[in-house]
Amino acid sequence: MLISLRGVAAILCTCLLYGCIADTMSQKEQSADLQTGLRSVVETIKPEDRAEVLFYLENKSAQPIRFLPWNTPLEGELTADIFDISFDGGSLLYQGIMIKRAAPVEADYETLAVDERREVVIDLAESYDMSAAGSYHVRLRTFGDETMMQIDGIDAVIVSEPVTIVRQ
Repeated sequence: MLISLRGVAAILCTCLLYGCIADTMSQKEQSADLQTGLRSVVETIKPEDRAEVLFYLENKSAQPIRFLPWNTPLEGELTADIFDISFDGGSLLYQGIMIKRAAPVEADYETLAVDERREVVIDLAESYDMSAAGSYHVRLRTFGDETMMQIDGIDAVIVSEPVTIVRQ
């Protein structure tokens, strides 16, 4: 039986596609072992108060997970436009710092032990103009309905519910 060059190419493409689908499935399964959340520290704030949100990442898997904290709240300060904040029918512009980096090296990754939880409080008003009175709706910036984070060297899905902060 002779197999044409096109037949071989089709078989290779099918194998590659199957591998990509399998990688995506394992990636989503792996990210299911992570619990994430976003909540406002105080839902109603006065003009002089900080507009703080708490973000957490918790490892519920059976093994440690390596993650890259870049462009996530876990950096401790905002270094990119990672939040969608809507106010009065529009979106707030990011006014914080932007960091351009080279490809990550091993030392840039952190490890989250089994059942370990990392959380950080971020003052959104340091990077977004939240000085006007009213309701601000805050969520992690998404790609579709998902936010990407690098977990164990691959892009993984993290999801968190939006929060509302009301400035008096």
